[in-house]
Amino acid sequence: MKPKDEWQLFAGFRDRMLSMDVVGRTEMGETEFKFAHSRRYGDIQTKFYIIALQSDGQSLMELLRNYPFHVDTWYKTISTIQSS
Repeated sequence: MKPKDEWQLFAGFRDRMLSMDVVGRTEMGETEFKFAHSRRYGDIQTKFYIIALQSDGQSLMELLRNYPFHVDTWYKTISTIQSS
């Protein structure tokens, strides 16, 4: 999946951090896919794990500012806000 030009929020993230790869076809002719993360996304995920283990809210917010489409960071931020 490639972002369209009019999707301005994706403008800085065009290097495909998440993609869908074709795995095969079922007996009924349906196409099966799997989600694949880029190496860059894996690096961001590693940063996220380190910050989450440290329970550092300031660093978590910085990660969110730098990578606004990182889903785990959103979940952790919301969960942190709700528990305080």
